Amino acid sequence: MTKEQADHICKICLYFDLCLNRDMIESESRIIHKPDWTLAIARHMVPLLVSFQTILPSLKLYVEFMIQTDAILVEA
Repeated sequence: MTKEQADHICKICLYFDLCLNRDMIESESRIIHKPDWTLAIARHMVPLLVSFQTILPSLKLYVEFMIQTDAILVEA
């Protein structure tokens, strides 16, 4: 993810702003560990948060993606 993408995501998502711009471990390393996320989830999450769209190629990935996006809202 580019710095511009990270800045944009922090502006629109409280969870990522809290992780990357506050007194949290992630703010130093600029790495957020999401053990529940697969690489596929991460690859689709960034475009979704940057451009508000992504294309999920399967129903299975769609269901997993919806679970993880809902988890971000609950954590925030």
